[in-house]
Amino acid sequence: MANGPTVLGSLRDSEPTIIDSARIIREFEGVMTRLAEKHDKSKNQGSTWNESSLSALTAANVTELTMNENFQQLQDTLLSITPTYVQVVTQITDRAKARVSSNVAALIGVLAQNAMQRKKDQDLLTVVQAASTDLGGTGSPMSFGQIGAAVSRIGGNDNEPAITAIYTVLQSFGIKDIQDEIVAGMGTYGIPAGLTEQTFRKGFAGTVTGSEVFRDDNISRTATPDSVGATFAKESLVFVDGLGPRVETERMPRKGGGSDIVTLTDEYGIGERSASNWMYAHTHDTTVPTS
Repeated sequence: MANGPTVLGSLRDSEPTIIDSARIIREFEGVMTRLAEKHDKSKNQGSTWNESSLSALTAANVTELTMNENFQQLQDTLLSITPTYVQVVTQITDRAKARVSSNVAALIGVLAQNAMQRKKDQDLLTVVQAASTDLGGTGSPMSFGQIGAAVSRIGGNDNEPAITAIYTVLQSFGIKDIQDEIVAGMGTYGIPAGLTEQTFRKGFAGTVTGSEVFRDDNISRTATPDSVGATFAKESLVFVDGLGPRVETERMPRKGGGSDIVTLTDEYGIGERSASNWMYAHTHDTTVPTS
């Protein structure tokens, strides 16, 4: 038997553990679904979204005496995108629901939705990162010039110039390279003081040579370390919504003494329009910045 006053430490084993708050480990939601051109696949209209592109015709000079038999042939190209299913499945037992903090239970649905959004973002990134032309190179820093070259080639393409907005997506360390260029100036030309000061104070955010730059930290880093960003026209990246997201709960009384299986299902497809003309990759070094 112990002697002395009773303090909190004496009854530590009787102190209840209360989960006062819960949070989700932070993840980057992604921006790619906002940057792609979106279309819905109508119900009862087949499983594939199809778009026909008609090639340009050529006009010719004629006079009053001309018998014009220079017939212009109509030619089409088909773009087909077939949406596929994606799912997130969770199972939680009755016992877990009854015992776990309500703060934690409330976040389960949010976690599933975050997983779906991240999947969409990564799938869209995979398309732009696989562009047929890469303007960068392993071990090279991301540069203003790469974006400028991509914008010029997208808008001045001989086959089909793009007319919609042009976007660039980069991992944070690649954006840091652009920021360093702006603060330091480029070559023998200084950057206007206002832009340099704003970037110094707030970091870079905005437009480079006509392309709006977005941070997407779902872009992975290799062991080199390198990352692959991209510059692309909005109309080059086509996102087709299928049946849309839906949530279903399945009751399983014989599983784990009773449990609920919750399934989040979505359907979508992704394609590239005017392939090789409106999309350029940027492989670049993403060493962790130290200064």
